[in-house]
Amino acid sequence: MPLVEREDGVSLYWEESGEGPGVLVTHSYIQHPAVMERLMAELRESHRTIRYDARGAGKSTRQGPHTMETDVADLIAVAEAASPIVAVVANGDATNRAVHAAAQRPDVFPYVISLETVPLLPGQAEGTDALVASGGVLDALVGMMRNDYRTGLTAAVGRGNPDMTQDEVRDRVDATVAYIEHEASLGRLEEWIADRPGDDPFALGDRFVVAYEGAGAWFTAELLTQGRAILPEAQFVQLEGGPISRPDLAAGVVRSVTGAAAPSET
Repeated sequence: MPLVEREDGVSLYWEESGEGPGVLVTHSYIQHPAVMERLMAELRESHRTIRYDARGAGKSTRQGPHTMETDVADLIAVAEAASPIVAVVANGDATNRAVHAAAQRPDVFPYVISLETVPLLPGQAEGTDALVASGGVLDALVGMMRNDYRTGLTAAVGRGNPDMTQDEVRDRVDATVAYIEHEASLGRLEEWIADRPGDDPFALGDRFVVAYEGAGAWFTAELLTQGRAILPEAQFVQLEGGPISRPDLAAGVVRSVTGAAAPSET
């Protein structure tokens, strides 16, 4: 079992499959690996695909700290162990993590491909209809997550995926509770809200790629349009149906970055 040993005694589990340019797929504070499995299956046809369990989740050591700084350092360590990689694919809080890592180590992270998420400075989301623009909504979510893990996850997953049935939301929540420790999920949410991207997204320039639909409640089309204006050098690619619901389209965005041929072209 491949492990990355960190200085504080934490072991980080990672795995790889497929052949071709290396792509590292990360998970957010509320994601079980199954959420990204369809995308990873698409990518395995043309890429060496790598995933890992962040500390506090899966087969990695179940202890903190669950800070943005620690998670960025862990991501860099995993990427170095799995080197070389061409791109890291992320969303939610993992996008901020990847952007910070790529700004610090452009030699390790040539590209960041974000799904539906733009790292913004405080106030830059104000005036939009996105839920991330509402301090009250975010405070309420943190409160629910702190008081009852399942209730908080249900709210976050349900609001972000309005097309999912109640049974599908429940199954997703059950899988997440088993995969990610409560402390880890809550800690990453709080760190994401408090994070200050600073100049890091600008430092990436066109190395930052956002694949989005803009139909979700957390990062709406209006907010993504605003993000596009704020980060004019970044690449924004709109996908009908969304990058997670349409993994074939998301894989096409990854291939456009990595230069890998689609399976039908090989």
